[in-house]
Amino acid sequence: MSSVEQLSLNVHGNPSILQGDSFLETAIYRSGDRIALGIVHGFEQKELLEPARLNRILSIIRLSFSRPKYITRGQDKDPAVCLMAVYGRVKMKLY
Repeated sequence: MSSVEQLSLNVHGNPSILQGDSFLETAIYRSGDRIALGIVHGFEQKELLEPARLNRILSIIRLSFSRPKYITRGQDKDPAVCLMAVYGRVKMKLY
């Protein structure tokens, strides 16, 4: 199972996959802003607005920036896509 598939399972509701899986954790640490692209493209709007899933997504985004020295691409150190995705989802929910 690829790290993207494991991440998808975690966001869909299997919290045990993320905990203790050092390969997946390392992949998330290295992704930085790139993690938002996978999340935005992997889910429909209504799925992203479900409170439990949104909490998991925010935790994964937070984890992806928690160790900036591991982020492999320079452009992924700036959370531009993450901020746009989170702002866009929150704005849609409000209106």
